[in-house]
Amino acid sequence: MVAAARLLPCRLAVASNGIPTAHAKLVAIVLHAHPMMGGCADGHVERQLAQSAAERGVPAFRLAFRGTTVGGQQSAGTRSGDLSEAVEDVVACLGDVVEKQQKVVLMGYSFGSMTALHLLATMQEERIVGCLLVAPPLSMLPEVTRTDEARQRYALVKSMATVVGDHDDLVLGPYRGDVSRYDEQLRTTLGLPEEKHLKTTLRGVNHFFSNGVEELDSVARELLNCVL
Repeated sequence: MVAAARLLPCRLAVASNGIPTAHAKLVAIVLHAHPMMGGCADGHVERQLAQSAAERGVPAFRLAFRGTTVGGQQSAGTRSGDLSEAVEDVVACLGDVVEKQQKVVLMGYSFGSMTALHLLATMQEERIVGCLLVAPPLSMLPEVTRTDEARQRYALVKSMATVVGDHDDLVLGPYRGDVSRYDEQLRTTLGLPEEKHLKTTLRGVNHFFSNGVEELDSVARELLNCVL
C-alpha cells in the first residue's frame, strides 16, 4: 500500500498509495524510532500511523532517516542517532514532498517524537499545524526543547497529542503507576495549554507496542480531526 519511494538528498519518503498529494490540504509525515536501535520507517507503529492518516484522507509519508531502509530501499547517508541530522532530514522532506500551501502534521514515535519537538523548538515552520508524540521519552528530551522560546513555538501549533503505554518503563521511569503525573510533567515541560494537549494512555502497552498498536488509530484520527 505504498507509492514509489522518493529519493531525497540523504533520505527516502514513502507515501500512502491511492491518495493524490499535490492538491491535499493536509499532509502527514511519520518519523520513526531510533535508527541505532532498530528503528525504521517500516516498523509496525510507523505503518499504523501512516495507515490511520491515509484512511482519514490525509497523504502520509513515512520518512526514512539517513542510512535506514523503507520499502526495501536504503536511504543515502550514514545511520546515526543525531537529532540535528534527523531534523535536517525532516526539513528536506518538507521541501521535497510538501507544497508551500499545504499544512503538515508530524507523527513521531519515540526518537521520532524527540525529532519533531527538536524541529518545532528550533525552527519557525508555519505549515506544521499538528504534532502527535508517541511514547515521547521525557527524561531524554534535549535542553533546546525545554526553553521559553521553544514553548512559544509549541504554542503556535494548533493541536499536540501524546500517547504512552502504562507498561512503558523506558518512558515512564519514576512515573510508572501514575501516568497522569507523567502527562502533567510533560505538559508543563513543553508549556502546552490544557486545551491544546490531547493525551491518551494505552493499558497494558509497552514501549515497543508488542500489543495495542491498533489503538493508535483512534488517537491519530482525533488529532487529525482537530486540525482538518
